[in-house]
Amino acid sequence: GDISNLDNSGTPVAFICDGDTRGVKASLIIDHNLGSDELTWPDPTSQVVLAGSKFTISRSEVIKQRRLRESFEENSPLRVLFVAGGADFNEAAIAIARVLVLAAIPLDIHFITDESQGALITKMEFGEGTRVSWSSPSTGMLPLAAQSDIVISAAGTSAWDFVTIGIPAAYFAVVGNQVASLARIEGAGIGVNLGSLEEIVNDPSAALNRLT
Repeated sequence: GDISNLDNSGTPVAFICDGDTRGVKASLIIDHNLGSDELTWPDPTSQVVLAGSKFTISRSEVIKQRRLRESFEENSPLRVLFVAGGADFNEAAIAIARVLVLAAIPLDIHFITDESQGALITKMEFGEGTRVSWSSPSTGMLPLAAQSDIVISAAGTSAWDFVTIGIPAAYFAVVGNQVASLARIEGAGIGVNLGSLEEIVNDPSAALNRLT
């Protein structure tokens, strides 16, 4: 969640959350996650709640990439982008790399990850014709995503950016609070459910089957 616009008393005017207000009192609560409009919220007489995907917050850069995406043409080989948010402390990049090693078609794969994982990934033996590269997390992620054929991402807030731009994507749950979002993404038919990170680590071939 994100607390913003504090008033003079220290009370937040707006609170952006993900289904749990954690006891925060605010004049305005915003939860733009799928299914949030079906949750039980605090007394609406004391707080205004904007819940559901119709209140999705999209940055101007996301809208810009959506317009550019309209002229997108499929790459050959297919371009895959991996991203796990601002930091990948759970080595999800390594787990997804092991899944893509099993792919039987040439791919152009770019991982957004840290230096240690990037170095390990570039030493893996991918299929013939597959190109692999990596870069550190930065604000330049969206243009890379918009020019990719598919994005593989943790089921966090970045998922909204990819859906808004219109990029086919596969998602996985890194932490427990992403499990519900992942199920809703799959239920709405707007992304592939790769399961939890633990499941991917334990059975990369099953994750590849879901992806293909």
